[in-house]
Amino acid sequence: MDCPALNILRTPDCSDPTRLLGCPAPAKLNLFLHVVGRRADGYHLLQTAFRLLEFQNQLEEAALSERAARVAYQKALVQLRAAQGLLGDGT
Repeated sequence: MDCPALNILRTPDCSDPTRLLGCPAPAKLNLFLHVVGRRADGYHLLQTAFRLLEFQNQLEEAALSERAARVAYQKALVQLRAAQGLLGDGT
């Protein structure tokens, strides 16, 4: 079975982090994600299953300045809090 999303992941032009401009960022749906341990270097060991979806975003920038990254993070927090408010989750 041919999966277009998997073909996108194999695009050779996106393997170089300095050339990410315009590369596809395929969407996926996590079916589950469990933290099953921690490595000696502090990273978590994960068990996951996900499904690639048939749509994607395009990466617009290879790197953000520190200030731009902070602004993007703050915007994401505002969006998360709005979603939690809509769902009635006050955390």
